[in-house]
Amino acid sequence: MKEEEYLSQLKQQRHMFEWCLLNIGVYSQDEIESASKRLFSYKPESDEYRWLVFHDDAWHWAMLEIKGEGYWREYPNLKDESLEYKQEWERYESQNT
Repeated sequence: MKEEEYLSQLKQQRHMFEWCLLNIGVYSQDEIESASKRLFSYKPESDEYRWLVFHDDAWHWAMLEIKGEGYWREYPNLKDESLEYKQEWERYESQNT
């Protein structure tokens, strides 16, 4: 993955993760920023595992943060992205591509 692509994807995933914490979870702005920086921290090109955070979408990482491990069993309605999430994803892409 080229650096430009990595940075673009990292920015979008951070945005969507933060959107989830704000709109689905009950987090303060400080908590949101802290969690986002922790999970989606920049990794240099030399880090062979830097792409792993993109293995799952921001929705999954946010649900783990909000509801915990196994959220998909306890909250099956959260297994897949909400319509609002998908709309925010499209809005973000239209304004940032």
